[in-house]
Amino acid sequence: MKKLADLLTGLRFVLASLIAWTAWTSSPEAGIGTLVLLTTLAWTSDILDGPLARRAAENRQSWLGAHDLEADLSVALALAVSLAVWRAAPTALLVVTLLASTFGWLALHSLAPIQLGMGLIYGLSIFMVWGREPILGAAMLGWIGAAILLNPSRAHTQVASFLVQCRKIILGQARTGSHERGIR
Repeated sequence: MKKLADLLTGLRFVLASLIAWTAWTSSPEAGIGTLVLLTTLAWTSDILDGPLARRAAENRQSWLGAHDLEADLSVALALAVSLAVWRAAPTALLVVTLLASTFGWLALHSLAPIQLGMGLIYGLSIFMVWGREPILGAAMLGWIGAAILLNPSRAHTQVASFLVQCRKIILGQARTGSHERGIR
């Protein structure tokens, strides 16, 4: 199970590269379907790798599993590149989002800024797809809805964790620990 989880994490790095390559080498009209497919595959691999890693008999995290957060960030960065190259969002907004997320994470020792930045980029990406191909945009939203319906406990845990982190930031408690890592 651990090897399959690692394979899915590694696949996300490859999919992120393909997302960025698609944006660089094709017009939005020609590449949007590919972008949606690759993004959906990346999101699916993210959902599947965590449970597989936890089911493994070993209690230690593999080297690739320790880079799950980086795999997630690579997908968000590839989508940001797509938004910038296809002029679907102001490049300055994307750069500020990425920088604020990174520096927020480093300064506050909390994943909340990273999650917020990734959420903004994902939302802008869905909005871009919806504006150009409404059926594909609806499919992306449908995929998210299905993921929530199929695993409501994970969705609840993700939202609750984000809100707890935000509360810690607001109350000034975020700097008390070391940097949080992405938990599969």
